[in-house]
Amino acid sequence: MQTPPPTLLARALAHGQHGADAAPCAATWNPVGVINNAAPEGKELKYGNRERERRFLLAAPPAGPVVRTGAITDRYITGTRLRLRRVEWTGGGEGVVYKLTQKVPHPDGRSGLITTIYLTAEEYRVFARLPATPLRKLRHSVPPLGVDLFEGELDGLVLAEVEFPSDDALADFTPPPIAVAEVTEDERFTGGHLITATRAEIAVALAEYGIAIALRRAGHWTSSPSHSPVEDRGSSALV
Repeated sequence: MQTPPPTLLARALAHGQHGADAAPCAATWNPVGVINNAAPEGKELKYGNRERERRFLLAAPPAGPVVRTGAITDRYITGTRLRLRRVEWTGGGEGVVYKLTQKVPHPDGRSGLITTIYLTAEEYRVFARLPATPLRKLRHSVPPLGVDLFEGELDGLVLAEVEFPSDDALADFTPPPIAVAEVTEDERFTGGHLITATRAEIAVALAEYGIAIALRRAGHWTSSPSHSPVEDRGSSALV
């Protein structure tokens, strides 16, 4: 498995960056390494949780059995750190699930703090009216991996994620043999970057890891059901 590029902090230190372009100074980090400026001092974890996650780049989906599949539509709400998610699961019995998530990234690009609430269909429709940039993908559950197959401009990009209950479990995890590289600290493969990335930019990023995708115009959504975020008419019960 290839070694990922240097972290943002390492690159900043290596190039002597200072001021607004510099990575945050380690001396200013709080104990969990994340600063949520919206929270009162010392209360970053009152509602938020540590996001213990590692991401891996795959050349293709794994051959292992798929436990369930979710058609995911994410809406990154403009001007915020909020992500509105609709997941339509098949094979797992959960049906359609709606969530609103805030992510506060670690200063060096790693996973940071995450706060998530479940929404009713009606609540989802309210948030779905806000200006946002969508991101669509299929998620295959292949334990312990959640494997994402991206669509549209990002067709050909395959990422796998693993979540962990503790820091020790995160550190002790052995990357799967199918992983081309770990990209946990490569911000180009975060949702917040992927929503604005062009196909050419993704092709360049993948080429650095030895993966080639065709440079073609984006096609139509074909892997997930047609869905308009404000057309859901599901039950108001929590899902």
